[in-house]
Amino acid sequence: MKTFINTFFCLFFLFFFIGCSSSSSNGNKYNQYAKYIPQKQLDFINIIEGYKKKYNTEKNEMKKTIMIRSRKDAIYNLFPKGLYAKDWKGLYAKAWVGIVLEVAQTKSSKDGVIEIQLLGSDIVVGPMINDEKVNSNYTIPQWDPLFLKIADLKRGDCVLFYGEFPLNIFDKTNLNNTQFFMNFVNIDNINIEKKIPAPPQSELDFISKGSVDNKINQWVGVISDMNVNNSNEIEVELINSNKVCYLEGDKHSISGINNKKMSIGEYVVFTGTTENRFLSNGELIINTSQIKIIQ
Repeated sequence: MKTFINTFFCLFFLFFFIGCSSSSSNGNKYNQYAKYIPQKQLDFINIIEGYKKKYNTEKNEMKKTIMIRSRKDAIYNLFPKGLYAKDWKGLYAKAWVGIVLEVAQTKSSKDGVIEIQLLGSDIVVGPMINDEKVNSNYTIPQWDPLFLKIADLKRGDCVLFYGEFPLNIFDKTNLNNTQFFMNFVNIDNINIEKKIPAPPQSELDFISKGSVDNKINQWVGVISDMNVNNSNEIEVELINSNKVCYLEGDKHSISGINNKKMSIGEYVVFTGTTENRFLSNGELIINTSQIKIIQ
């Protein structure tokens, strides 16, 4: 009997250890991708989760109503208003990182649908598939080049994506909700993502201190908008920051700006001069001599 008990406990602890090790391994599966998460995504997650926690502990209904407006203001303040104060860019997620939850087609139109969970949270963005009902405003048509990209994705893939939240999406009266509609513009599988070089020290100094020399050499960023202000300007968000630069130049220095090889969501390396041209919000305008997609 004693031998049986000893054997039982040995087996119990063995399986317990294996189970814990397996869970730990799965939990750490996506840790290698955490370095890709931009600061704005982390700020967004903190706002959603922070207000959800406060909302659930608050008993005063009037204060809950105030929280809804306060959360919306906090989220809107995350997103830039554009090159000029009168321009409203919308609520764009630029090169955010997430895990694919589902990829499918609608039954009627055969358009593509994809749902993505933000890495490090339970927040989900996409068309919100519910009992096979899909909001057609957030599907991806078959003719869209993005349809070809998501066809190669599967549940569990880690992706970099660029998309837009509807302007009224954060007017919700229940802050417990962590599922939001999104129109996707670009999605790339991080597993096949091009290797992104580390930004040079001059770029890091600009991100942390706001200081910059006249010469910009081999800075790294992701294209967040193109043909800004109906010109050849490209809006680039610098790696792992909320800092934005506007690259301008003629069609020779910004080669490819009007062809399909360069698009929103692409990582680029660029060189140029600043002549200390800052906008009122600290964003930088760069006269670009060279820009190329990271291969």
